[in-house]
Amino acid sequence: MSISDFFTDTLGANLANTRWSWGAVNPVTNEVFLRVWADELRTVGGQEQALPYHAVVD
Repeated sequence: MSISDFFTDTLGANLANTRWSWGAVNPVTNEVFLRVWADELRTVGGQEQALPYHAVVD
């Protein structure tokens, strides 16, 4: 299953563009789903977590 199919079929959230979209919103539940790299995941309290951030460059 492709990542775009997973977002659509499993999460109910369509990626705007499969090449550059980092996430999508399920319009029914208003849930936001983001794609992250595996090296951005951390285990905290036995659960995998990712910390999204936006770097500000002056």
